[in-house]
Amino acid sequence: TPSSSSSTAAATRTAAATIVDDGMPRFPNKSTAGALRALDYFGTAVFALSGTLTAGAAGMDMLGCVTVGCITAMGGGTVRDVVLGNRPVFWMVENEYLALSAATALLTFWLWPTVSESLGLSEDDVTIRYADALGLGAFAVIGAQNGLRARVPALACIVCGMMTSTFGGVIRDVLCHKPAR
Repeated sequence: TPSSSSSTAAATRTAAATIVDDGMPRFPNKSTAGALRALDYFGTAVFALSGTLTAGAAGMDMLGCVTVGCITAMGGGTVRDVVLGNRPVFWMVENEYLALSAATALLTFWLWPTVSESLGLSEDDVTIRYADALGLGAFAVIGAQNGLRARVPALACIVCGMMTSTFGGVIRDVLCHKPAR
């Protein structure tokens, strides 16, 4: 009946707002899975910042910096989803990743000179490296979880974690004509 299908659709939308297919809450909360989601968002922002800084150092304009920032933040998970056959890729369903990446990249492009000068930060500052390492760890866990959910062998799960955490940076370095680091 139309009312039962509309109530089913409403329940599906409500569930989608709460738990995503990865078993984590859609947005951070006080649970362990919610903390992992918060670290995922944090890593996304840090990767967008580092991608934007690298693109800016390579002489790119605002569009190039925002594009490279977004690719750095979401590229590893995108590659992982394509390899696993997940369609659509994660950021097309969870648009907050695209919004967070683009907003961070834009803010970094416009505010980095002022912020870096006032806080005494450099593009290669230890604070950024620690933040990047925290994001790498979260992305590795989430990537491995995606491999487990896809029921691939253990070694492939490890590769999923590695791809998720590093391939965005590798793509960034290729786009900016830098050796992959």
